[in-house]
Amino acid sequence: MNKLCLYSLLVLGAPAYCADIDTLPRWEAGVGAATLNLPQYVGSDQRTRGTLPVPYFVFRGESIRISRESMSGRLFKRADLVMDLSAEFSLPVESVENHARDGMPDIDFVVEVGPALRYIFLRNTPEHRTMSIELPLRAVFQSNLRYIDHEGWRVNPRLRYREHFGAWHLSLWGGAYWNDRRYNQLYYAVEPEYATALRPAYETSDGYGGWAVSSSLSWRHEDWWVGGFIRWYDISRANFRDSPLAIEQSNLGFGLAAAWIFKSSTERVPRWD
Repeated sequence: MNKLCLYSLLVLGAPAYCADIDTLPRWEAGVGAATLNLPQYVGSDQRTRGTLPVPYFVFRGESIRISRESMSGRLFKRADLVMDLSAEFSLPVESVENHARDGMPDIDFVVEVGPALRYIFLRNTPEHRTMSIELPLRAVFQSNLRYIDHEGWRVNPRLRYREHFGAWHLSLWGGAYWNDRRYNQLYYAVEPEYATALRPAYETSDGYGGWAVSSSLSWRHEDWWVGGFIRWYDISRANFRDSPLAIEQSNLGFGLAAAWIFKSSTERVPRWD
């Protein structure tokens, strides 16, 4: 959790241009930094704050496109049906720095990755405005670079609105989460050997994992890109809401990022959406 998804961190949407916004460079590369203020995990009453360097890379092929947001591929040569490779990342949680988890094992770096089917059911081409239904299915892995453990699956059906206006790009989405038992155990279970008088043993199961709404706004001018995001999580009806580790029923996360694009292709290609 600590939702450091790629499009929340460094990339809060595809870049927009003041001129010729119907076409974009074939590829772009740059460097930047992001500052973040996030819950240590969804349900935690403690937060992670910090600034970190981030890369900026975009590639726009004929059928495959890689952005700060995802890797996308067109299905059946239909403009309204796209298969994305979506990913989200979470920073480690050191139990010594989280009072609810004190004495429990640390949670290492977590990555979620998998396919996401996107159906664009509304498109306003002159204003570059779209609405789509997205269905990501992601496998969850935990690693400290010495090992990789599979920690379950997540499904996140959601509705997304996007719009490009001038040099600005707006993205809004809202959706729910369904987690399997292994994922919920990772963050919300308390094994008997770690139970205390204030932290009783707790077992989780698979099921509804809450919902989230997110908005991001970015601005592009020549070689500079700036973006920000804000996201609200709610787990008040999640099946693990009674866990002693789910202190807060809702959390707010937000961040800002900036990047300098130092190299881009002179070849331009049509925008997908």
